[in-house]
Amino acid sequence: MTGQAARTVEFIFDFGSPNAYLAWRVLPAIAARHGATVRLIPCLLGGIFKATNNQSPVQAFGPVKGKLAYEMLETRRFVLRHGLTRFRLNPHFPVNTLLIMRGLVAAEIAGTADRYVPAVLAAMWENGEKMDDPAVVLRVLDTAGLDGATLLASTQDGDVKARLVANTEAAVARSVFGIPTFFVGDEMFFGKDRLGQVEDELAKALPQAGLTVRRSSSHSRQNTLEAGTGRTNRPAGQRSGRTIMTAETGRAGHAPRRYHVREADVPGYHPANHTGTTNRRLIGRETVGAETIELLLGTIEKGNGALPHAHPGIDQVCYLLAGSARAEVDGQSFDMAPGDSCFFPAGMEHVFTVTSQTPVRVLVIYTPPYEENPNRVIRR
Repeated sequence: MTGQAARTVEFIFDFGSPNAYLAWRVLPAIAARHGATVRLIPCLLGGIFKATNNQSPVQAFGPVKGKLAYEMLETRRFVLRHGLTRFRLNPHFPVNTLLIMRGLVAAEIAGTADRYVPAVLAAMWENGEKMDDPAVVLRVLDTAGLDGATLLASTQDGDVKARLVANTEAAVARSVFGIPTFFVGDEMFFGKDRLGQVEDELAKALPQAGLTVRRSSSHSRQNTLEAGTGRTNRPAGQRSGRTIMTAETGRAGHAPRRYHVREADVPGYHPANHTGTTNRRLIGRETVGAETIELLLGTIEKGNGALPHAHPGIDQVCYLLAGSARAEVDGQSFDMAPGDSCFFPAGMEHVFTVTSQTPVRVLVIYTPPYEENPNRVIRR
């Protein structure tokens, strides 16, 4: 396995799998902890099933007493463990994803997949949209600031169709039989419950940088090495003796802590109480282990923004990078241009609305972190 392959997680992907959504919400943070990137490979789950004589869990486990109920229990445990509070089973499930999977291939070609993926996943597994209805897909894409009409037209392009078929056939040739499947180099892992094994495989690449791995049975990944000290930095109350990285110098610690984050490596999401907004949590617990501060990059479409709300106990700062907006707080309202900042004190209701003809890009700081926790917001 080459160093480059060891730093990439290939994600065999179809929007139609709820487990693909759940994995997508967790995998980027795992990759970030190891300086790796995630590469989505669009495939047709139905095509994989047909080629491998596989079936959906509902078909395969339906006759087995208690099996599907336990599968749902495991899903609830996963959702709770990772705080995926926006996840909802789609009322139209199963959804024929041929259109939106071709749309993803078209978005990749157009260079807009980073916006397409979170918009469609949210529509499927948060908002319960019927994503095999072209009219619904068009609305979802346009709301996300994408050119829905062009993307839908591109789904009929022969090259788009051929690429999706080729991806699916290539996945089957690599012994893929379902989704989500992950590859780290030549090593294959199936299912969201194998994400811990994916992380273990990523960690194996670290000895190439002069580090060796020593593990205990707990597989905790919380300890980190303070640069230049050899002291471990752990969350309060956590004991040592868990996952440990040992450098050739003999100093104890964890994998080198991540301090650098690229926008392209962070998945977007649509925050509650906002319209036409895609956020990326650049700095936070999941990306760099930050406990007391959170930095978001928001992209907000024309005429959209944050509806009236407040964050008890959380101060918020906004710094405008592009576009123009109007902010309202404490009876004051003011127009913002690139380079302007505004402050929303903890517990104070505020509103933020785009006024430019082009999308706004804005950096948002929360301290302590908001993390889309419904207990940390009051909405009108």
